[in-house]
Amino acid sequence: MALHGVNNLWHPDESIGMTPLQRDVQVRAYPPGKPFESSDEFVAVFKKVVGHFGAVGDDVVDLEQWLDGTRWSEIQAKQAEIEKLEQDL
Repeated sequence: MALHGVNNLWHPDESIGMTPLQRDVQVRAYPPGKPFESSDEFVAVFKKVVGHFGAVGDDVVDLEQWLDGTRWSEIQAKQAEIEKLEQDL
């Protein structure tokens, strides 16, 4: 689940009152994805998917690939390739 625009519900300076600045808040509930295999995977997916929605109020273009684990597998493969290249040096 992700939220966007919650910071607009109140003014950060309580001395002027808590009058809402605007009421445009978005809530996004994501469909179940595959179970996470590690905490690193959870953090990466959470930052990319929920972080993006929180920042801009819209889903990442490749949402399905993040939820089904495809993007995480690609990241892991690239990291393994870099580690192998570093070992070969």
